[in-house]
Amino acid sequence: LSAELGAQGDEPILGKAHADITQARLRWQRVGGKEDLIPLGSGTVHLEATAAGLNGELRISAGEAGRADGSLRTGALGDRWREAPLTAALRIDSNALAFVHLYVPEIDRAAGQLRADLEFGGSLGAPLVNGSIRVENGELDLYQVNLALRGVNAEARMLDNGFKFAATGSAGAGRLSAAGELVWRNRLPYGQLRITGNDLKLVDVPEARIHATPDLTFKVDGRDLQASGTVTIPFARIVPA
Repeated sequence: LSAELGAQGDEPILGKAHADITQARLRWQRVGGKEDLIPLGSGTVHLEATAAGLNGELRISAGEAGRADGSLRTGALGDRWREAPLTAALRIDSNALAFVHLYVPEIDRAAGQLRADLEFGGSLGAPLVNGSIRVENGELDLYQVNLALRGVNAEARMLDNGFKFAATGSAGAGRLSAAGELVWRNRLPYGQLRITGNDLKLVDVPEARIHATPDLTFKVDGRDLQASGTVTIPFARIVPA
């Protein structure tokens, strides 16, 4: 890591910083005490602050685990730095889904490919995001209820102040699909989400086996959430412990 930064009086900080990353790893300890060692890869991070603005570059490769490339450009920074124009890009191709369980403890195992191609515009104080995030061949296991989601494929398309998404997957012999659209107005979300499925195996443990066929619609109106629809249980068997 090397850095040369400085400022005169009330002027913006100028200079540059550079970091070389070699075989970086993140050590994560779960609640139960088990440790996960996450490879972050090798690469470089470079940031330069000039009178004209910020310039940055990110290049990280973790071999088969994936890679990330990014760039950053802004207009001149000053007292009104939030208004500085922003131009940035981020591209990710990774198996990072394998680490979802670190952030969602109810998920015991995850697998799949994550791909992101994002462009950032607007200003530093009000960035706009366009592009897509895709999940391919995803798998999620929740051992407590023996729920196994397979063939999870999802895509979210960012459109300035909102996004549209669609996802499909299977649980047992049943199929699940979800689609929706959200936009932000005055920092509040508005939109709709629909989830449908057919004969989904949601619980499969010795004490209970439950299949469900949902058809649910969620309407998001700022701070209000309205749900409507039906959940049919075509099969259920519960054995008292």
